[in-house]
Amino acid sequence: MRRSALVLAGLLAVSIPAVSGAQPNVRRAEQLAGEALQLYRQADYDHAIEKFQQSYELVPDPNNLFNIGKCYERMNKFEEAIRNYRRYIVEAENAADRQEVEQRIANLERRPARVTISSNPPGATVYVDDTSAAPAGRTPLTVELPAGPHILTLRLQGYEQTARPIQGGYGREVSVDVALAAVAQGGGGQTVIVREDGTQQVVPAEEPKLLHLAGNIGVALGSVGTDVTLTPSVAFGIRLGYGIELASKLTLDLALSAGVEPRLAGDPVHTVPVLTFLLEPGLRLRLAQSVYLSAIVGIGAMNLIGLEQGDEFFADPNARPSGPLTFLDTHGGVSVWVHLTDEFAVAVSLGIDYSPAIAGITGDFFRFGANAGVVYRF
Repeated sequence: MRRSALVLAGLLAVSIPAVSGAQPNVRRAEQLAGEALQLYRQADYDHAIEKFQQSYELVPDPNNLFNIGKCYERMNKFEEAIRNYRRYIVEAENAADRQEVEQRIANLERRPARVTISSNPPGATVYVDDTSAAPAGRTPLTVELPAGPHILTLRLQGYEQTARPIQGGYGREVSVDVALAAVAQGGGGQTVIVREDGTQQVVPAEEPKLLHLAGNIGVALGSVGTDVTLTPSVAFGIRLGYGIELASKLTLDLALSAGVEPRLAGDPVHTVPVLTFLLEPGLRLRLAQSVYLSAIVGIGAMNLIGLEQGDEFFADPNARPSGPLTFLDTHGGVSVWVHLTDEFAVAVSLGIDYSPAIAGITGDFFRFGANAGVVYRF
């Protein structure tokens, strides 16, 4: 079959074969195709499709199918465009542009669907596929979904969790409106799955992962009193936290942490373990789908264990420690979490600790630390 590209936007010239006894149909098909082209030039795609379709019904030239697909593509009706492009490939078996059209189909299939989600009442938290990951936002909102099946899960305090299956891709423009059901007295803990045919399935709700446990190892530089020399040491820590969602991308973390830092002191040199116990509230901001920035402040206690007479911590070199020394400890820091899976993340942190001096000690304590570790959410 002959193909010649028209000047406008890659439409195919309709090639009507001469068929004995069918000349009126041929002439009318050519006339309709010409009218369709003029309508296409005027961006009147609906009427252009009608004319191309009428021409095809009189004389089935596959180029009409391509042109119909082109009109639908210009109207952002990508599923209809794909359907006609595929019919063109089937009917124009020896088309020289087969690979080009197949690539066009693949590109349209990969275009994300634009899904507008609303709920009654509004303000529901929306999760896409993975309810243990960060939420996409709160209703009403619009998300883009790549090709393939997806699950939208909506949560709102006092209402049953509701899930909706949806297909992504094809550049669809989709509106999803969810009527949330109030939790019955003594009820809750359920997910209502609303299928596309309107039927419902009730299943136990998956509990969100609010707790996290973190472990880290790093280096610390510390100074005490008027001695501004920063002494390096290795630091180890563990942290247990609970997250409270404040907004779609913002979480309040309440955490308890414990750390140990073996420091060298005295002459002869010996190890003085520095133990810290802190209450650490913080704010965690989702920067990207799997990346979080956390800012932390803390207050608690620092303990020095194993002190000996003459250690540089004492203002009086003849002082004899009667046991561990306990100080007020304050902490500030920032960290970045990068999730590798739903449960596990790696974290990198920077922080500073300050402990004011107590009686008999040469001065205030300062510690600067950098560490890396892992976070487990459960």
